[in-house]
Amino acid sequence: MSKPTDPIPDAPAPSRSRKPGSTAPVPQSGFKPLRELYRRYVLIGAGALGFGVLWPIFSGASYAWFMTSMLGAFGACFLALGIWGSRVGAAAPVLSTSLNLLQAGKLAEASALLETIEHKPVPGIAISCHIQRAMIALRVGDLGAAIEHSTAVVDAPPRLLFRSIHEVQRGSAFGMRAWARAAKGDLDLAMEDVALARKSGVPTPEALARASLAEAIVLEKRGDRAELGALLRRDRKLLLGGLDVRERAIVRAMQRMLKAPPRSVYRTAAELKPQEIDQEPTISEWLGRVAPELSAFAPRPGAPVSVGAVSAPAEPVPSKEAVAQVSEARRPAKSRKAWKVLALWAVLVTMFIAIWEFLQPAKYARPRLHAPPPPPPDPGGPLTLLWGVGIAALLVGMFVLLIRRNQAQTRTLHRLASAIATGDDVDDELAEAANSQQDLTAAQAELLRASVADRRGNLAQGIAHIDAARARLRTEGTQAAAAGMLAPALTGARAYMLAGLRRRDEALAELAHLPEDYLFLDRTRFVVRLVALLAEGDLEGAGLLVEATSPELSIGPRDELLRDLVRAATSPSGAGMIEIARLRDELRDDDESRRWIETVAPSLLARFHEATTSDALDERAGGDSEDERAGGDSEEDEAGDAADETGAIDAEAAAEEAAEAEAAAEKEANQAPRVRVL
Repeated sequence: MSKPTDPIPDAPAPSRSRKPGSTAPVPQSGFKPLRELYRRYVLIGAGALGFGVLWPIFSGASYAWFMTSMLGAFGACFLALGIWGSRVGAAAPVLSTSLNLLQAGKLAEASALLETIEHKPVPGIAISCHIQRAMIALRVGDLGAAIEHSTAVVDAPPRLLFRSIHEVQRGSAFGMRAWARAAKGDLDLAMEDVALARKSGVPTPEALARASLAEAIVLEKRGDRAELGALLRRDRKLLLGGLDVRERAIVRAMQRMLKAPPRSVYRTAAELKPQEIDQEPTISEWLGRVAPELSAFAPRPGAPVSVGAVSAPAEPVPSKEAVAQVSEARRPAKSRKAWKVLALWAVLVTMFIAIWEFLQPAKYARPRLHAPPPPPPDPGGPLTLLWGVGIAALLVGMFVLLIRRNQAQTRTLHRLASAIATGDDVDDELAEAANSQQDLTAAQAELLRASVADRRGNLAQGIAHIDAARARLRTEGTQAAAAGMLAPALTGARAYMLAGLRRRDEALAELAHLPEDYLFLDRTRFVVRLVALLAEGDLEGAGLLVEATSPELSIGPRDELLRDLVRAATSPSGAGMIEIARLRDELRDDDESRRWIETVAPSLLARFHEATTSDALDERAGGDSEDERAGGDSEEDEAGDAADETGAIDAEAAAEEAAEAEAAAEKEANQAPRVRVL
């Protein structure tokens, strides 16, 4: 990978070995095309600006200020955009890679990467660093640091041309600060942040989900179990879809608490030692720090298994045929707008020449013999200068309007993504956005349509939407703008759906095109391989892959359900009866995920139900008891554990029946439709 000229180092790439003779490409930085495009903008802007400044000196033509003003405005716009993009684009690979490391639980490496760019005096970079610092603080349970970094984002002054991005970052900061304050006990301030997060001009699923989580923590601390249960039922899809794996653990602990009989639990948060700041604790330890009253309802930790102790199944190399098919699907379509661009430039050049000639004095008169020498060129009066200033203002205004229009479309896409996360039907709006004249907007809308099709189990239609999105990336500029985030997201989504359709060879060929600094690199590679193994019925290979992968890897809720089902199906005795009951509840309550698993991996559900029947569990429990007694455990301790698990399951069943009866009574009592307010 070529090194940039600026002092910001490129993000370290994860090591990947290639087998001899492999036809798969070696991934490079996804942001390299965008940075090259911005450097080109710098050259174009500097050239136009310099040409405009030198025009009056070397041309000797009249009305020189007209051309100077026009070229100066054109060059200044491109030069400013190129300089800004070069500075931000140089930090983008570092921010993307550090976020990928953060989601994989490698907090020390992520923090070290952030230190290399935190000194850069660019507002966008500083705010992004504060957001990731807040995320790291939440991952280790340092609530004070999370509040501090979130406040730095909230207090940052708005940016004129990038207001939508600023609102997205502020909404995310309000969401993180809200639940950090709620966990710390500042309930009133937390609810203020909840309201601000929900009123954000650009609501994102993550910000709304964290606001809902903060409200749930407030209700739990106030002891309002009825309202807490109603909130968890109302925002279930939003909470599970918008939170990461650790934050979802808080939601599940609350669900277990509501199913258990009320009891008083007085616990204080565990103190965070300085040397533990860069070490991610287990989920049980983390709950003890951020929600000690819920730590009793944390999932029981299994036997400690160090990552890497179990070897994952070898990843096969895609065949030449699969690589050729994927390369054909990735080939960008020829731009149908090239002739329009050329025609526009021709019209503009013709118009400028016509205006220039119109302003020139008569110079085609027949020369006379012994005519006096012509007078020096007229530099032009105030009217000429006004023409130049007007043209310059028009160019700058068009430039600003273009940026503001793109920001408005970004705001619309975030709103549609939030609506999808809450389960709303926005198919018509997505179809309208997919027909946008802006190629990047249309491609992002097609990606959202693909995610909706995937959730509904229509993987073939999802692949069609991905191909339609790639077809909109037709020009060099759109391809460069999409290379860092949008294009890898399309690649990962297509690989995921190909794996679900049992086309693993093509899925692996797609994965080979993911850039090394993609922010979801690790999770995408894991979930695609997991789905490919499950779709082919290789449950043993899936079990090895799950054991060899860190459980702290942040993945989506459905993929987390798949991972937990694989663990329970291949090792039910290690999962425990309470975890098995929780998985059964998930399959019963989440119809969408259950239908998807029934379509893509039916053998997983069959194996899970077979391995978790009463007879199988009793047989396994008996063998485990003999082994444990041989190790020195007392029968009284085992009986107590079994009684605790049985009592917990009975309490869950009784509480579930009571909740269903209460919901039925509430439905009969409330005849008017309920309006949900986010």
